[in-house]
Amino acid sequence: MLSSLSSFWTSSLLFCMGPLLHCGEAEVLTKVQAGPLYRMAGSRLSISCNVSGFIDVSVQKDFQFRVTKPITAKELNIISTSDPQFGYTVYRNRGNDITLSHVTPNSVLFEIQSLRKDDEGKYNCFVVNPYSVYEGTYDATTDVKVIDNSLSVSSTDLTRLSHNEGEALTLTCRVSSDTIQHTHLSVAWYVHRENQDNAQLILSLDRDFTLRPGQEFQGRYQAGFIRLDKVGGATYRLTMEQLEVSDRGRVYCQAQEWIQDPDLSWYSLALKTAGETTLDVKGRELVPDKSSVVVVRLSAQQLSLREGQELLLTCSVDTQNLEEKFFSVAWHRAGVEMARIGPTGVLSVRPEYSWREKQGELRASRIGDGDYRLVLQPVSTDDQGEYMCRVWPQERGQRGAFVQGAAQDSISLQASISATESDLSLTCTPALITNINSDITIKCSVASSRPGLSRYAVTWILQKPAQNVIIASSDRDASVKFGPTVNVVHGQRISVRRTEGPSFELTIRDTETSDQGAYVCEVVEWLQNSRGKWHRLTSAYGSTQLTLSKPVNDLRLDTTETWLSAREGDEVQLKCDLITETSGPPLFYQLTWFYTGRGSPAVNNQLLELDRSGMLRYPRNEGLHGLQRRLRLSRHKPSSFGLEIQRVHERDSGTYHCRVEQYQLGLHGQWQQKASVDGVPIMLSVNVTDNNLSIIQKELEFNVSTEQNFTIPCHVGSRSSQESKFQVTWFWQEESHSTRYPLFTSYRNSTLHDRAGWGERLRRIFGHDSPNHFALTVSKPTLAESGLYSCEVQEWLPTLSHGWRKVGVENSGYSTVTVYSQGQNDPLSGCYSGMLICVFVAIVLCFLLVIFVLVLKLKRAKASSKKSGQSLWKEQHHLKQRTEEL
Repeated sequence: MLSSLSSFWTSSLLFCMGPLLHCGEAEVLTKVQAGPLYRMAGSRLSISCNVSGFIDVSVQKDFQFRVTKPITAKELNIISTSDPQFGYTVYRNRGNDITLSHVTPNSVLFEIQSLRKDDEGKYNCFVVNPYSVYEGTYDATTDVKVIDNSLSVSSTDLTRLSHNEGEALTLTCRVSSDTIQHTHLSVAWYVHRENQDNAQLILSLDRDFTLRPGQEFQGRYQAGFIRLDKVGGATYRLTMEQLEVSDRGRVYCQAQEWIQDPDLSWYSLALKTAGETTLDVKGRELVPDKSSVVVVRLSAQQLSLREGQELLLTCSVDTQNLEEKFFSVAWHRAGVEMARIGPTGVLSVRPEYSWREKQGELRASRIGDGDYRLVLQPVSTDDQGEYMCRVWPQERGQRGAFVQGAAQDSISLQASISATESDLSLTCTPALITNINSDITIKCSVASSRPGLSRYAVTWILQKPAQNVIIASSDRDASVKFGPTVNVVHGQRISVRRTEGPSFELTIRDTETSDQGAYVCEVVEWLQNSRGKWHRLTSAYGSTQLTLSKPVNDLRLDTTETWLSAREGDEVQLKCDLITETSGPPLFYQLTWFYTGRGSPAVNNQLLELDRSGMLRYPRNEGLHGLQRRLRLSRHKPSSFGLEIQRVHERDSGTYHCRVEQYQLGLHGQWQQKASVDGVPIMLSVNVTDNNLSIIQKELEFNVSTEQNFTIPCHVGSRSSQESKFQVTWFWQEESHSTRYPLFTSYRNSTLHDRAGWGERLRRIFGHDSPNHFALTVSKPTLAESGLYSCEVQEWLPTLSHGWRKVGVENSGYSTVTVYSQGQNDPLSGCYSGMLICVFVAIVLCFLLVIFVLVLKLKRAKASSKKSGQSLWKEQHHLKQRTEEL
């Protein structure tokens, strides 16, 4: 209960004081292991995440991990340090396979013990902010790619081998991988002895091409008894000279595939082991000497040597009365005698060894009764092989001459002489990132304990996913040779040289995309012995990862006009202006204008192209031929690539855009593209004319007789174009019907058409007094021609692409016409007379009604006056006065 209260008050205090605490700290920064992280299915995934910027560094932060799958693009909750129910069910069901644990209060480690193929995605680490103020970055994302395990390890050796002590053992192991990412392989041999828990490393070739012996085998490796060689592209061979009884056990080969993450750390993608070989080593059986014969023994101070060391062979002779006897002693290598000491102690050597004997490199002498010594120093790899000592007893005759007895041979000893190990230290910049088309220099510095005595051969290798490519090499005499795949052009771009240090430099000018990859510098040290012969020592390797990226595209275009409207026949200017100021080497530009017609299935048709040499070209396109003839490139300044369309047509409507490519001339005369940018699309709309047609006409009423005429006007508004031509049609319809009947049409070419068949009555009187004023006069109408009259006007304009085109239609209001016979009064005047009579009759009737009412009241007054006389008189008096007034 107390802990709960304490936690509550701590959380509350942090929440309340969070803004105050946050004011004194830096911005929050969340970092996650950089990606992409390539991991194999079934392997373990580890992602570290840490946060900085909080002032309370000792308070443990809450972290959350989410993933966005590449297919669904939906973010899924995986796990949280504080909420067990945070993750989706599919992740919670995986139990301890997915963990998130604190390394420090401000960092966590997210792990998936066994990756699945569908675990691929973008992983987001989010730190929960305990405060109300947000300042900084509270999450970070890394990309995880799950690839298949293609590592293959196999061995063709027998599952059980038996050897005698001192014999040699050779084992092979085949290792390959089909991973398309750039990976390194490491190969190692182990022996698992009986009654030992752990296997012991014999010798390994690490991912950085370094040989590393196990602790128990280090001495034998240094002596040259153990070595590991790569044979071909995928076969590795382990050789163990002079087997020992302690080598018994289960021997196997193990390979690992490594990949370098973006943070330059190496990660083991996969580990596989080949089948085991059970090795049995039998000890030697000692044969006791017999006193009746000469026993010869050969011993060596050391049989595993490096070049330059001393080989000391002692031949010991044992027999009865040794001090009284004479012997001839000879040393053999590979069955060929090298040197011999006669019974009188005189040394003789084989002719091919005489030079070495004179130089003091070969020495032989008797060092005591029965002991003879041969010394070779310095030794070379040519001196390795099988050595034997042969002894002849010598009996002195009466005249002092010696008689040679039967020869006795010693057992053979195998001397192994390895090339002197180079103590080179290279290593090279691990990574180099630069832009395409730039010059780069990869430097490989060498350190040696024998300055001035060694020479070096250098080979530069470019590692590609499919194969390794030899770029260039120089031998110990500094003779440079380019690889078989490097052509003449590449040879002009690539150079190698040696500088003081010594250091070796590979320079690539005008880098291309194909130059990207891992460059391995293989350095071989050569040492000259006292006989003037050069011996190759161990190789050393260094690797530099070259990453090429496109330069930042600072090419910008000013395309402020994205929508243009024009009338047919106008000139249109399309802008394409650079707004980038460049410096440095001269730059050249290539321009292309593209066009997509409105509603056309063909898109991005090339209109014209201005190449980097200034030559203007019109790509052939039958559908655009008419447009291309009216194009003109407008360059009022070097950074302008405008396009002018002359006498624009309606069918020129559509979308236009320009593309500007920036080029630079390389060192060897080749063009290099630096940048490319497309302009914003410009939508052009070409109209024949605006629809400004209008009819100015008031609604009129006509009352005409059959002997009169009436005129229906039709005036067109003044907003129409001066090039406009009009077609006018007059219509008639009955007042009670909506159907219109055409009467007469005047076409734009002044052709007249009597649509109603009224004949000469219309033609004779048609005319118009101005270009936009039209009128139709009907003479002597019939009674049936009463009704509603109107006109319709069509405006026509000449166009460049379609000839004459109708651009507008307007209808006028209605004019009412009433026709009456010649002998009748005007219906309206008769109506007016009738109205006056009606008004007069109404007034008379109203007057008579008033009199009737007064008379009726007078009668009632007389009847009531009989009851009250004066009162009635007064009423009569008033009535009389009113009557008089009336």
